[in-house]
Amino acid sequence: EHALAEGLGEDYRRLLPAHLQGPIARQRPLGWLRPMPLKVAGCRFHGDIPYCEEFAENTLDLYLPEHRPGPWPVLLYIHGGAFFMGDKRQQGRLLYNQAVAEGWAVVSINYRLGPDHRMPAMIVDTRKAIHWIRSEGTECGLDGGMIVSAGESAGGFLALMTVLGHGDPCFQPGFEEADTRLQGCISLYAPNDLLGMHGCFDAEAYQAFNLKHVMPCPAQEDIELWQRCSPMYRMHDDIPPVFVLGGTHDPLASVEETRQLAAALRQSSSGTVVSAIYPNTTHAFDQTRSSRGEPTMQALIRFLAWVRIMGKPQGLEG
Repeated sequence: EHALAEGLGEDYRRLLPAHLQGPIARQRPLGWLRPMPLKVAGCRFHGDIPYCEEFAENTLDLYLPEHRPGPWPVLLYIHGGAFFMGDKRQQGRLLYNQAVAEGWAVVSINYRLGPDHRMPAMIVDTRKAIHWIRSEGTECGLDGGMIVSAGESAGGFLALMTVLGHGDPCFQPGFEEADTRLQGCISLYAPNDLLGMHGCFDAEAYQAFNLKHVMPCPAQEDIELWQRCSPMYRMHDDIPPVFVLGGTHDPLASVEETRQLAAALRQSSSGTVVSAIYPNTTHAFDQTRSSRGEPTMQALIRFLAWVRIMGKPQGLEG
């Protein structure tokens, strides 16, 4: 709540729908009886839709609100997995459920993974998905004018790159003129620097890991590419609202990177930044209903509602 008030303004609640103006609850009654929901309630599901014919990995799942009329604002969800593992149906169910209940359509994507594919393939695929939402998703009832990216870990990294890498033709080969601007971004416990220069970890070991799994060459051979594909080096003055969150005891994503990212975003852009650092919290804590997972989902829903009310397309005035 402190992070939301600091980022969105002390009186942000009065702008939200009435049912979101109350205090954030620590845990829903009896939520522990179903700690990890396996299905998304109240939605029509359409699975494995190709958003690009070139690669078999380029498929998405649609979760469309069953009892809300379209067009629906879009939550573009990007799964984590260190860029070389994971699947679009393995994560994010708590957020899917609450987003769909609030009238958001969820688009969850698969993308090319390492080591068979190398950067910037993963970044390119996220932009292909945005292009699909705008060019073809309208036929499914999606509102291409209100898209917020979200992800955790490596997915949070890629969600950041959807807003920080805007305008780079390297990330839109063959569809350079497509409008891939977004209205907001949510990044949970994500790495932000492939070079490992902004975190608490050993940079040399981190670069070796990324070279093995995701980068096409050593950093010494093309440091510009490593920086080009890292959110920390892509700051600019036209960034839509961003929500970043990290945990102090995360062994996989340095909390210091989250702190430095939030500071860099605030320094570089006049856009809204919500930053929350959870004490004594590790990686992937939000995958189950818990005293941390539940309030986090409620905070994200409030952020989404605020973006929907206040947001504007990236790069556009008015």
